[in-house]
Amino acid sequence: MRSWWSPEQEFLSRLSKSTIAAILREAECSEDAAKAIERSPKAEAVAQAERELDGKGWLPSPLLTPSAGQAEAADREHDDVGDETPMPMAAE
Repeated sequence: MRSWWSPEQEFLSRLSKSTIAAILREAECSEDAAKAIERSPKAEAVAQAERELDGKGWLPSPLLTPSAGQAEAADREHDDVGDETPMPMAAE
């Protein structure tokens, strides 16, 4: 997904400045950039964040996929739950 999606103005403008600053910190942009976002007017903050996040590969959580290990663990957990719950039988 990182190859096709990037946080652009349309996305960023719907977020608060504090959320945008938190995204910059999560994406490992400079702390100075995050603080500048918090102090700037919203339009400037959005434009600055778009530039800072360009090429960073940051994705919002709904677009993240679990790593292979996490996916296997989730599958095992789902399988375990299925073993504990008997399937209902159809009445004849």
